[in-house]
Order: sequence, then C-alpha cells, then structure tokens
Amino acid sequence: MSQNNGSGKRSEKGLLTPDNCVVALIDHQPQMLFGTSNFDRQGIINNTVALSKAARVFDVPVVLTTVETKSFSGNLWPQIHAVFPDQEPIERSTMNSWDDRKFVAAIERTGRKKSSSLVSGPRPASPSQPCRRFTTDTMSTSWKTAAEM
Repeated sequence: MSQNNGSGKRSEKGLLTPDNCVVALIDHQPQMLFGTSNFDRQGIINNTVALSKAARVFDVPVVLTTVETKSFSGNLWPQIHAVFPDQEPIERSTMNSWDDRKFVAAIERTGRKKSSSLVSGPRPASPSQPCRRFTTDTMSTSWKTAAEM
C-alpha cells in the first residue's frame, strides 16, 4: 500500500487540471445560436462566459476560433470578447476546427496534452491527435470524451 493511501496527484487520475489542459472556444457567434432553439440561449451564453472566466482565473490557456465571420456567422460574442479583450480569434473557412492548421498549431503551442472544447452548434469531429479531447456541452454542462460523442 502506498504512503498516500492511493490518492495520487489529480493529473495522474486523468482529470483536467489548470496545468494539463487548454480550453478551445469554438464558433461562439450569433448565427451559431440558431441551431439551439430547444435550449435557453441566454443560459448557453452565461455558461460559456462562466467557463471563460474560470479559465482566465486559473490561468488555463484559451484558444478562440470563429468560422466565416464576414459571410455568415458574425463576430465572436461580445461577452466572450470582454473576457479576452486582447485575444484575436483564429478565423477559419472550414466547419471542423480540427481540420484547420492554425487552430491545431495554437492548441499544440500551449504544450498541454488535454483540451476541453466548448462548441457553439454542431460538435466537431475528433481525428486522432496526440491531445486527449473533452467537449463541454454548455446546454447541459456535462462532460463527454471524444469517444463518447
């Protein structure tokens, strides 16, 4: 039996911790909320802002990304921009953020081995990458691994 009664560090148990993860805020744009008519849109925004502020407080790196801001989806929600006023979102032309080189490079630059993606709208496909992915569902606030989606 170990000295610590079986309790290792949180990061050894596979949990997301401030030192092992990055948060990706994907497509938090006005047009993307139209697909969420069965949920309270203000609640979705509030939950997203709460997670954003928690990431900032705990010094968790955050990657912001948007898709087709000028032609379809609109700009990043102002509530998220207010939390990260000096951070420019990575603009994409493809719906799947994990297919975008700039987005993947931004995630990799953090050096973190786990990512929590907070997605507005359809969930992205999760191709095999060296980073374990989790998706936070702002509608129900449940956690799912990529394998469970």
